Amino acid sequence: MTTPQGKVRGRPPKNRICTWCAESRQPLKYILPTQLGKKEFCSEICLSEFRKAYIKGACSQCDNVIRGSPVRFEQPDSRHKDFCSTSCLNKFQKDANVDQKRGNSRNIQQSLNSMVSLNGDKSPVGTTTTPPSP
Repeated sequence: MTTPQGKVRGRPPKNRICTWCAESRQPLKYILPTQLGKKEFCSEICLSEFRKAYIKGACSQCDNVIRGSPVRFEQPDSRHKDFCSTSCLNKFQKDANVDQKRGNSRNIQQSLNSMVSLNGDKSPVGTTTTPPSP
């Protein structure tokens, strides 16, 4: 909405920061969609440089480009994961432990639900079945 003097009312737009060069500009003209949202860039050069670095390696937790040496997490049963910092590695491990606990409790519940009593009837744990009276 404009006033009689031609000024725009309300807050001015926030300056955005380029994902690659970290310059604050308005508006950022280049957008790259990623798994965890979108990355915005001020120029084609920044977008191109980001893509090159992103192909070489992105953090498994926050999806940022890894600059310098990655923090590597080796898993014996799967391929390694690289992180941009130890805080991202710790966050990943914490999330993995929570998921594992949820998975274990689901598996236990499924096992309990599928237990079969001695007479062949499925009965939930904690209930007793009485044999038919003679």
